[in-house]
Amino acid sequence: MQAIKSRLASSRLIARLLATLLFGAFIFLGANGISDAAAIYVNPSATTALLPISAESAQARAVVLMVIHLAIALSGAAAIVGVWQRTRLLYGWLVVALMYAALGGYQIVSALIEFRRPELAVTGLAYALLAAAAWSFGRRFTRSAAGWG
Repeated sequence: MQAIKSRLASSRLIARLLATLLFGAFIFLGANGISDAAAIYVNPSATTALLPISAESAQARAVVLMVIHLAIALSGAAAIVGVWQRTRLLYGWLVVALMYAALGGYQIVSALIEFRRPELAVTGLAYALLAAAAWSFGRRFTRSAAGWG
């Protein structure tokens, strides 16, 4: 019986560590996105040289991207805290998944309609895959959280 309890505790620890690594990666990606968007906000000329967009539009777009990436980073941190404290903060994964889905949709629509460059829509598809990963892993961790007590 002791061996079973030990094995269960070990698997719970592995699940927590995996959740920490995954949502830590989402925090890193969110912080990186904030940094990139802030660089565009400060100096929009690089973006205006590559895309048919005005400097004001590039700055407005950068603000939208910063807000979305900030929500991703903060929600990822909340999910990690929720994993280790076994609280409802674990549901931060839901915000991470929804924000990545919104970011993917925004990038796809922006690439196809605003810039008329379908090759730029690939980044939106990458964000959609991140949304699917956050959704899948978050649901799995939430289901197993009931047994973490």
